[in-house]
Amino acid sequence: MKRLFLVMFMFTFICASYGQTTLPVIKIDDAHWAAQREGGSEALKYQVPKGEGFVLDVSGYKFKIPVSLGIQEPNFIMISVEKNQQYGIVWDSSRGGQYVISRETLRPLSDSLPFHGFKKGQEIVIAIGYLNTVSNASFYPFWYSFVEII
Repeated sequence: MKRLFLVMFMFTFICASYGQTTLPVIKIDDAHWAAQREGGSEALKYQVPKGEGFVLDVSGYKFKIPVSLGIQEPNFIMISVEKNQQYGIVWDSSRGGQYVISRETLRPLSDSLPFHGFKKGQEIVIAIGYLNTVSNASFYPFWYSFVEII
């Protein structure tokens, strides 16, 4: 009976894990922050293979948030692919700093097309900041970077 249970457990585990994909991870840092730099040096760009998406890891990063905004952390992540392909994810501190960027999580902004993955040759922008929904939906980025899809 114990063997049957063990075999059934292993079969269930193998079937459940088969077909799962591991998404590449982008860990945000200052080296990739595309803000104006001293001496005119350019920020590093991330590179991610074409596909369904990636994981954005913001854990441990200290955002430079203007005191005048009166907030402690970002509230929005924006992903811009093209003019008609802009998407967002609401910031959620309970995620432990890991955000899956994929069809399941990205919400189209305004008149954007539905998200269908990243294609080779695209260059996207990731921006993390504050979306002011009270007055004219202004977005204030605290960190942004470019990602080349290879």
